[in-house]
Amino acid sequence: MSPSSFLPLPAELRNRIYEFCSPVFGYLEEFSGLRCVSKQTRAEYETEAIKTMEKYLGCIKKAWPYPEELRIESPREFSKLSHVTVQLPMSLYFLPHGDASFHDWLRKLRHRNGDELELEACLASLFSLHLSSLTVTYHDDSNGLVRFYHHLAPEGLLRDLTNVLVSEPTSPVRGDQHQESEFEQRKQAKFRLQGRLRVRRLVYKWCRSGQTAEHVRNVQSRNIKFFLREEWWWYECPRTSCM
Repeated sequence: MSPSSFLPLPAELRNRIYEFCSPVFGYLEEFSGLRCVSKQTRAEYETEAIKTMEKYLGCIKKAWPYPEELRIESPREFSKLSHVTVQLPMSLYFLPHGDASFHDWLRKLRHRNGDELELEACLASLFSLHLSSLTVTYHDDSNGLVRFYHHLAPEGLLRDLTNVLVSEPTSPVRGDQHQESEFEQRKQAKFRLQGRLRVRRLVYKWCRSGQTAEHVRNVQSRNIKFFLREEWWWYECPRTSCM
């Protein structure tokens, strides 16, 4: 494409073209030619691609059903457009001070969300974005009013993350009939993708830098046990990893 054939187009039409060249519709390397047409085209394209992602992620945040804030870091730079981080509100997962007991807290969660906390359906479209990486972590919205049971991994959330990677088993990991039955049950899970999984790398990060080594070991041990237990659901997926 040459500047003489593209730049004469109306600005509204050029912007519309740029919208379709964002991670909402394809991987950025597929549209690298747009950044080489001219300095003007490069500037216009980068600006509109960022706007398209901001709008897309903003719609997801508006659909979040809880008063606790969902944070999605909208990339402000084109170079970071293929990397998105989702921060879930920690207060949804941990015990506030003043509650009678840990068991009362679990009972409240189950009453509100079924057996376990799960990924909300509004997050499903994130996994269909054409991203190099999608990171799922948390932010501390408790203002010091939360007891830190970080080592208790929210298994409903983890199960939904592995459910994203589910592919029908092709090798007999367990008895064939039992395996087929469990796969059918898994396909009925509440959290379902709205399209194909296009994220190239999925990162699960439940502990942060600066926390004690013992805390990190507790979290990692709990998560490793979970993923080992669930591994047979997602080991077939060649391009995506869950950490």
